[in-house]
Formats: sequence, C-alpha cells, structure tokens
Amino acid sequence: MNVLVALTLAVSLRDAVEQAGKLNPDVAIARLRVVEAEAQAASVRANQLPQLNATVGQTYQTTNLQGIGVIFPGVSSRVGPYKVFDARPRLTQTIFDAGLISQIRAARIAIEQNRYAVEAARETTQQAVLDLYLQALQADSRIFASKARLETARVVLKQARDREASGAASKLDVARSEQEFYNEEQVMVNSERDYRILKAALARAIGMDTDKLEVERLDIKPLQQLPPAEAETKAAVTGRAELKSDEAGIRKAAQEMERARREYLPKVGFSGDFGVLGQHPAQNLSTYSVGVSASIPIWTSGRISSDIAAARARVDQAREQQRRTRLSVEDEARQSLLRWQAARETLLLAEKATAAARESVALARLRFEAGLSTNIDTVIAQGRLAEAEDTEIRNRYEVLRARASYARAKGDVGNFFQGM
Repeated sequence: MNVLVALTLAVSLRDAVEQAGKLNPDVAIARLRVVEAEAQAASVRANQLPQLNATVGQTYQTTNLQGIGVIFPGVSSRVGPYKVFDARPRLTQTIFDAGLISQIRAARIAIEQNRYAVEAARETTQQAVLDLYLQALQADSRIFASKARLETARVVLKQARDREASGAASKLDVARSEQEFYNEEQVMVNSERDYRILKAALARAIGMDTDKLEVERLDIKPLQQLPPAEAETKAAVTGRAELKSDEAGIRKAAQEMERARREYLPKVGFSGDFGVLGQHPAQNLSTYSVGVSASIPIWTSGRISSDIAAARARVDQAREQQRRTRLSVEDEARQSLLRWQAARETLLLAEKATAAARESVALARLRFEAGLSTNIDTVIAQGRLAEAEDTEIRNRYEVLRARASYARAKGDVGNFFQGM
C-alpha cells in the first residue's frame, strides 16, 4: 500500500529573497543575455583576427586568347573546354579597420550593460518577493487576530443564549451576537483565502514549482528603525543598477557613432594563398598569391552621413533614457520614504486605538453580564475592535513594505535586513 504524504517547505524571508535571485526565470533569462552578449563580442572580435579558408574545385572552362592579347592568324581565339583543378588554403588578415575597433568596443560595453541588467532584474525580483512575503505575513496576522475575535464572539454568543434562557436577555441580543459571530467567521475564511493565494504567488515569484510553500512568522519590530532624512533620498539612488546600465548604453551608442564616422577612413587588409593548379589532382603545379589591399570610400551616396546621423540620434535617446530613469528612481525613493514616514506615524496611533478598542469590548461585556445594558454595546465594540486590529496590522506591514521599497530604491534590497 502506497501512502502519499504531502510535505510542506518552510522558507524564511531571507531565504526567499536569496532563492529568488537564483531561481526566478526573469533573472535566469537576464543572465543568459550576458552569455549571448559575450558570444556576440567574441564573434565581432574574430573579424580582426586571421581567417583561414580552404577551397577545392574541379571546373570545365573555355578561354578567349584575344582577351589576354594572344592572337594566332587562322587559329580560333577560343580555347577549350578544358579541365582545371584548383586546391589551396587562403589566409586573410585585417591590418587596419578603425570602424571595426569601435564595433569591438561597443560589443564589450554591451556585455557590461547586460551585467547591470542582471543586477537590476535580480533586485526587482527580490523586492517583489519581499513584498509578497510581507503581504502573506499580513494575511497570516489577520487570520491570527480573527481567530482571537472569533473566540471572543463565541463566548459572547454563549453568554447571550444563557441569559436569554434565563429571561435576562431578549432574542434580539442573541441575534446580534450570532451576526457578529458569523461576520468574524467570514473574515477568517477570507483571510485564509488571501493567505493561500499569496503563498502561491510567492512561490511563482521565487521560481519554485512547489505549491506547499509555508512562510515563517517573524518577530519584526517595525518601529525600531527610523526612516532616513528626506535630504538623503536623492543621493540614495546613485547606486542603482538601472542608472549604471543606462550609462553603459550611452557609451555603447557613442562607440556606434564613432564606428559610423570611421567609415570614411580607408581599410587595409592582407591576403595570401598557396595551392596546386592543373588539369586534375595528379597533374598540377604549385601556385601562390600574396597581396595587400586598401579600400578607400570615395562616394557612398550619403550612406555614411546617414549612419552618423542615426547613431547620433541613438546617443541622444540613450541620454534621455538615463534622465528618465534617474527621475523615476528618485521619485520611487521619495514616495517610499513618504510611505514609510506616514505608515510609522499611523501605526503609533493604530496601536493606541486597538488597545482602547479591546478595553471597550471588555467593559461592554461586563456591563452586559451585569444586566446594565443590552449586548448592542458589545457588538458595536467588537466591530470597532475588528476595524482597529485590521488597521494596525495593515499599517505594521505597510511600514515594513515601505522599508523594503526604500531599500530597492537605493539599489540594494539586502539593506532591508539591516538591524533585524
């Protein structure tokens, strides 16, 4: 008899962030683009190195003797057809090509640019995983709080039924207590649903195939770390990989423009071959050729000038892209800092409101138990406690999520874990 056991995999917050940098498909694709860029750079570099090719051919051809200045009266100028066998290796080498040098430099910069893109993809993915993990913890906290309130509602409902049975309370009191009890059950069911959905999204974001992922509860005190001063925000984004990638993109575009300009310069190359030439492989003579050639552009019908104009436009586009990225990351850092400051202030108030709401529930229950009032005060107090606890939980994790967003804006998600 085979027994299938469903195993769960508990992953800590730090492990989830680290695993996302290794397993996420977007990060893996970005790494493969680096490999592709390296291969392309090697291919461009090979154009500057010696090239050796071998050719072997057997042809039938005719020759016009008059075309080479050989004339015999009464003899036809056409000779052939006859067989020609030719076999030889051919060596070519670029001696000078300024445009190719710029092309090689641009290919090397493309590798650097793609490496920064890997770093940016990893940071973005890790921040998304961090955010999802905190959302899952928030849903788990709501489940924990709703269970406690559900137990309180169960006790209040039993109290109302007992008092109704003894004639000290009305059916209306029981109905109110039942309504509050079922409301709390709905909250718990919805919180459990949200928790399962967020766990599945978290597993996908990490790059894990399992649907048995479990998050670990954390003992994080979101108020123990103060947000930085707003003056630090603009300086905080200088380390972003996106800005470094854009800077590499500007240098790459500049090399492409330089390559276009260098097309006006002559290109010098060497070629040589050595082989056998004859009627067939058994009847031939060795022959060779060695030479240096120069290619000088004289008239290109505007091709080179058009290439230069297009390359200049790409440089301007790259600079505008960098400016747009800088504005975006500065705004991201500014907004996350404002979120952090606001969430921290509201959390302080929410904790006080929750404490007051708990006291209200306790006092309302005592008044109802002593027969000093109906249970309407208890039901109202329970509803307000649910709202206060939900607000406190939301603001607690909003502080942490804003911290994570600010760490991402600075270009290092790992800063979130400092002081934990």
